[in-house]
Amino acid sequence: MKASDQELRRRVRDAYSAAAVRPGDNHAFPVGRGFAESLGYPAGLLDTLPPVCVEAFAGVSNVAVSADIPPGSRVLDVGCGAGLDSFIAARRAGPAGCVAE
Repeated sequence: MKASDQELRRRVRDAYSAAAVRPGDNHAFPVGRGFAESLGYPAGLLDTLPPVCVEAFAGVSNVAVSADIPPGSRVLDVGCGAGLDSFIAARRAGPAGCVAE
C-alpha cells in the first residue's frame, strides 16, 4: 500500500472515530438521530435503542430495517460503526439468531 493510501485510510478512520467518541462535535459528514431518521429509520425504533448508538450514527443506509432478517438468522455487520444496525439486526434475528461485528 502506498503512503498516500495509508494516510487516507488513517484520516478516514480518525474522522469516524471522532464521530463515535464525540458525536455532538462538527464533522465533515452527517451524524446522529436526525440523519438516521432522514435515511428512513423509524423514530419509534430509534427511541428503543441505546441513545449513544443513535447519537453516534454515521451510516449510509438503513439496511437492517429493510433487509429480510428472519428469526434465527446469522448476520455479519461489517463496518458496524456505532452499532445501530447490529442492535436492530439482533432484535430481528431473535434469541436463536446471531449478529457479529
